[in-house]
Amino acid sequence: MSFYFKYIPKVDYNFKVYKGENPSFATGQEHANEHGVSGSIDRYTGVQDITRRFALKQVVAERQALFYSYLVEENETAQEIAARYYDDAKLDWIIYMTNNIHDPYYEWPMDSYTFELYIRKKYGSLAQAQSTMHSWWHILTPQQTLDTGAVISERRIQVDQHTYNSLAANVRDSYTNYDWEVSENNNKRTIEMLDADFVPDILRRVKKLYR
Repeated sequence: MSFYFKYIPKVDYNFKVYKGENPSFATGQEHANEHGVSGSIDRYTGVQDITRRFALKQVVAERQALFYSYLVEENETAQEIAARYYDDAKLDWIIYMTNNIHDPYYEWPMDSYTFELYIRKKYGSLAQAQSTMHSWWHILTPQQTLDTGAVISERRIQVDQHTYNSLAANVRDSYTNYDWEVSENNNKRTIEMLDADFVPDILRRVKKLYR
C-alpha cells in the first residue's frame, strides 16, 4: 500500500509522555499536575493524516464504476491479484479499500497454515476448538433458487441450546468454535474487484486529493 500512503499528507501529532518526579526529558513543553509536579511532556512528530483516507467508493460512484466478485484462492495475496488484474502489485491498496479492509493481516483470508496457528493460539488446540460449541441456529427458511435462476438466501436466527434441542433436525444448525472460524475465514474469500478500466482515473484522483 506504499503507493497510496505516500500521497497522504503528514500532520504533527502530540505524543504526550508521562513524567514522574525525576524526569529525564530535556526538551518539550512540560505540564504540571495539581501538586506542582510535572506530569507529562509534549512530543510532536509527523504522522500520516489518516482522517484524509481516500473514500474509494464515494469517488467512483459518480462514474458508476463497475465492481465484480472475486474468490480469493488458498495462499493468494492482494499483491498477486493486483499484479494480475491491474498489472501492478503496488495497487493492492485498491483491493483493500474497495473491500473496507483496514488490517490486511487479520481481515484478509488466512491460508491453512496461518489459520491453524490462529486456532491453536486462540483455543489452545484444534481438538479444543472442534469440541466446544460456538452457537446454535434456527433455520427459518432454506436457500431457494427460483425458476429465473435468482437465489434467495437462507434466513436463520441464533437461539439458545434449549431451543435448538426442541427443533426438528432439518430446521436447525450448530457450529463448534472450529466450524465458526472456518466459516468466517471462508466468508472473507469473496471480495469485490474494481474494474481495471477505472484504475487510471482513481490514481489521478488520489494524487490530486492529497496534493
